[in-house]
Amino acid sequence: MEKKLTALTLYASGLSINKIACLLKVSPPAVLRWTRKLGSSLCPKP
Repeated sequence: MEKKLTALTLYASGLSINKIACLLKVSPPAVLRWTRKLGSSLCPKP
């Protein structure tokens, strides 16, 4: 879970999906899934 929150924080601060994936040693699609899932649960659309 820590990697997922780190990925979301880095994405929100402007880092690219590919750079985050490289830093966390995971695949870019994994980072994309995490940011979509966590982002929508933490910040739902009005």
